[in-house]
Amino acid sequence: MQSITFITDWHKSDYYLGSLKGSIISHCEPAPRFVDITHQIEHYHYQEAAFILRNSYRHFPKGTIHINTVNNRNEHPVPYIAASFDDHFFISPDSGVINLLVRDKTHKVVMMEPGDQYVPTFPELSYISKGICHIHRTGSIDGLGSPYTLKETRYLRPQIESNQIIGVISHIDGFGNIITNITRKIFEEAGRNRKFSILLKGKPHGIEKISEGYNETVNELIAVFNSGDLLEIAHMNYPANKSLGLRTGDRIKITFK
Repeated sequence: MQSITFITDWHKSDYYLGSLKGSIISHCEPAPRFVDITHQIEHYHYQEAAFILRNSYRHFPKGTIHINTVNNRNEHPVPYIAASFDDHFFISPDSGVINLLVRDKTHKVVMMEPGDQYVPTFPELSYISKGICHIHRTGSIDGLGSPYTLKETRYLRPQIESNQIIGVISHIDGFGNIITNITRKIFEEAGRNRKFSILLKGKPHGIEKISEGYNETVNELIAVFNSGDLLEIAHMNYPANKSLGLRTGDRIKITFK
C-alpha cells in the first residue's frame, strides 16, 4: 500500500486536512495509507518544515510520497512542484522546503499544472490530490508538468575557521532540546581530536564533553549528537532552551584548543 506523509502548518482545528484526505481517497484507487508527521509547524516557517522533513523522510519506505503545504510566498498563483530523489517523491509549493532538502542531491523537479477542482484560496486541494493520484498510479512524476528550476533559498551553513565553528539553532523540539546545524562530520573535521568548548548565551562556562545519551547527568546541560547526527544541547529534567533563553536562529559557537 502506498504511504503518503503530511507536514503542514494547518494545526488541529482546521478543516483543510480532512478535505484534502477525502479528495485523495475519492480519486486514488486503491486508497493510500496516510501518515501525519506533524501539523504543528509555525505558520509560514518553511525552514522548520524542511528540518522536520529532512530528518524523517528517509525512514519511510522507498516510493513514499511526502506532502508539505508550508508556504511563505505571497505571489499568486504559487508554483506547486513535484520532485523525486533518493527514491522518494515530494509535492510542495516552491517555498524553499524542497531546495533546503535536496541541496547537492541528484533530483528531478517539475512545475505542476492544477487539477479540475482548482480553488485559489485552497490550491492544495487541486495540486496535491492530482499529483498524489498520478504518482500513485504511474510511480513517476513524469507527465505532471514541465521541468522546473527551484527557487534559490538562503541556507545558513556553519562558519568554519581554523579554531572555531559558528552555527545556529535550527530547531527546538517538544522537550526544549536545542538542535543546531552543526553535523558530527563538521565537528570532527574541524576539531581534529582537539579539546573544545561549546559556548552558549546565558551560560558562563562552555560544555567540554560530548555525551552518549541524555541520562549521563541530571542537573547539567549536555551536548550530544542526535539520531540525525546534528549537535544537540539538552537538559535531562528541564527545557534547555528555557534555561538559556535561546530560540531558533540564535548562534552557537565552538572553540578548539
